[in-house]
Amino acid sequence: MRKINIDTDLRLASTGAIRRFVAENPADFDPRGYLKATITAMRSICSSRYVSFGAAGWAHSIRALSLEAMTLAILISAIKPVALCTMTQPGVSVSDDARPDNSIFVPLDRETG
Repeated sequence: MRKINIDTDLRLASTGAIRRFVAENPADFDPRGYLKATITAMRSICSSRYVSFGAAGWAHSIRALSLEAMTLAILISAIKPVALCTMTQPGVSVSDDARPDNSIFVPLDRETG
């Protein structure tokens, strides 16, 4: 399992799309216009990142589980639980006070919890 944060990229794309829309359409103050532009910009970033990180085309293999099914699967060790931890520097050390945009999923050790 991998987790890549792209929130900063999405916020920058969204802000850029709003600024561009407002500059090109100063009389159009309806938020539906610039929000449509932000959705298009963010969709483009997501698509690009999915392809770059090898996540594109895998939706067919993802099976949604109910909370009950997930709990049972963890209890019978069919899947390993994971915890969201953050790292001060990617690949170096795990820290509780690191920035959330450097977060990764780390498997929980059943012995230490």
